[in-house]
Amino acid sequence: MISRIYSVYLVAILVLCDSIAAQQFCHQIQFNRNTFSKDMKPCGDKSKSPFVIKDFNENFKPHISDSKQYLSNNFVNSCAELAPRLSLTANSSIHANIYLKKVKDEFVEIVVYDASRNQVMERFRQNIYGNFNELVGRVRVDVPNAKIEIIAGSITAQSMLAIEYLYVLNSAINTKECRPPYKPEPFLVWWVIIAVSLGILCFILLSVGIYCIIDRRQKMANQPK
Repeated sequence: MISRIYSVYLVAILVLCDSIAAQQFCHQIQFNRNTFSKDMKPCGDKSKSPFVIKDFNENFKPHISDSKQYLSNNFVNSCAELAPRLSLTANSSIHANIYLKKVKDEFVEIVVYDASRNQVMERFRQNIYGNFNELVGRVRVDVPNAKIEIIAGSITAQSMLAIEYLYVLNSAINTKECRPPYKPEPFLVWWVIIAVSLGILCFILLSVGIYCIIDRRQKMANQPK
């Protein structure tokens, strides 16, 4: 009897350890045909069509230099769901690089559900239009079984939608998957270098000027009257 109870407890502990180890806190997708088919799936709402993958070209170039393809809508209303369920915390954030040409009522939003209760926990909508801009959503609550959807609505033939990547990160977890993978653009790095150099130069000139003024006053004070 005791050995049977011990076996049950041992199995329960092993299952619990496996479930904890299997928890996934972060996920990163740079959209192309392979990642789309592997990491995304259609939403449960059958009234919305799936997203599609399209190619960048000479007339529409990517924001990230090595991007070749992007996520886009197929019809007026589209929806896609991140395939893995994630464990989100108050340190989690969702990043999506979105291009939306807005004509009238077009919108793109990322919705976080508690999959256990099918309840909306967070909703992040893109409010910047006309160029690639990163939508950043800060998760404010713990969602241990999170379902994440990308929803696009009222996209017409005159408007345009492109999503370059989707990253779910966590600032409290120091792993490659939970850290932002992108690097500053070269022109931004140069601007930072120039700004820092100018700041140092201004500080040196200001210090020299102050020293000269103090030195001149001391010399004037030491002159015989």
